[in-house]
Amino acid sequence: MKLFSIFVGVLSLGVAEAQKGKARSNDEKIRVQALRNREKLDAKKAKLQKIFDAQAEWFKENFGPGSLTTNEYTPYAKRIYRNWLLKYEKNKERMMARLEKCGLQSISHSRRNKGRNRRQATEEEILEGYPKYTREEVQEFLKKNGVTASARPLPSGPQVRGRGKKGSRFDLRSAQNKFADTTDDFVEFANHYISQCRPHQPDLQMSRFTNWFVYLNQKLISKSNHLDASARGGFEIFKLGEEKS
Repeated sequence: MKLFSIFVGVLSLGVAEAQKGKARSNDEKIRVQALRNREKLDAKKAKLQKIFDAQAEWFKENFGPGSLTTNEYTPYAKRIYRNWLLKYEKNKERMMARLEKCGLQSISHSRRNKGRNRRQATEEEILEGYPKYTREEVQEFLKKNGVTASARPLPSGPQVRGRGKKGSRFDLRSAQNKFADTTDDFVEFANHYISQCRPHQPDLQMSRFTNWFVYLNQKLISKSNHLDASARGGFEIFKLGEEKS
């Protein structure tokens, strides 16, 4: 009986150790997967930051330091550059927060709802991109909202040069094309990476970016018209920040 008790005790100890080893193994798997998830989310944040940086550069080229302007237009350019760059930056931070919330937390949500009839995004789909709309549907959405080459007018007059410097000119078509590209990038990012944010995403962000495009595109056209009129009227055109003292 004593030997049997010892045998049972050793066996129980072995089972307990095996269970601990299995638990440690599971914990390690969870830790490794969490690190991988974090790396993928950080990569998506870096992608969003890159899109924002391109948009910030666009604002600088068209309304910020070094952009073509006149004495009359300068206050408008500074206001557009300051206010709209800040608006885009705040929205980028909101998207970063959405990405964090609807990335890692969506994984937990999909686990809780596993087994339900409704199709749930897998962890891999959430992290790699789980678009609500196809590329064709996004293109149709952009076209419908005026973010297409055919909807953007050509410059109303000759391309305007500032102080006669080579390469110093305002090219409306180029500015519109670059803006359409960043708008497309923002819309696709929202469609791919925050589509799990209920109840209004990614539609809210998609509509926001296209509305902003329409508004700022009109600002570009107004600037082009102003520079053309200034050139015809003989008014000085210069780069913002290079005013004559």
